Amino acid sequence: MPLTFNAGNVKTISGACKIIEIILLLVTMMIQRTTGSLFGGEDAHIFSMGLLVTGLIITPILLLCYIVDRDITRSSVIEPVLNITLFGLFLIAAVLCLIYWESHIVVNDSTRRLLGISLGCFTLFASIAYLVDGIHVCRLYFQPS
Repeated sequence: MPLTFNAGNVKTISGACKIIEIILLLVTMMIQRTTGSLFGGEDAHIFSMGLLVTGLIITPILLLCYIVDRDITRSSVIEPVLNITLFGLFLIAAVLCLIYWESHIVVNDSTRRLLGISLGCFTLFASIAYLVDGIHVCRLYFQPS
């Protein structure tokens, strides 16, 4: 089966979700790296940073599969499983971050707390993007043929 280059596949709901997910993850990574904000305690921060890197590796690969040939991802259950799993994990990371920064008091630096809350919000937005993508892909995958 020859691989075909079809940028039109990016114009689908899943293709658009992949682009949105990548942008949200890049913004989240940039907020964290430029401000030094934590996702919570040490364990929560290590978990969340590893999750960000995982999302930034897997999502562009899936987008590339959409560009090359959409049937690669549609023929396996890996994309619905990845999207729903990443939704759950990013939701956990966002909740941990928001709980930490909601109760965390930073003396003499009010913007640091707001940056931490924005970090949690962008993580939550990424989680919602994975949920939308996951629901759409599950609907396509489990359609009767």
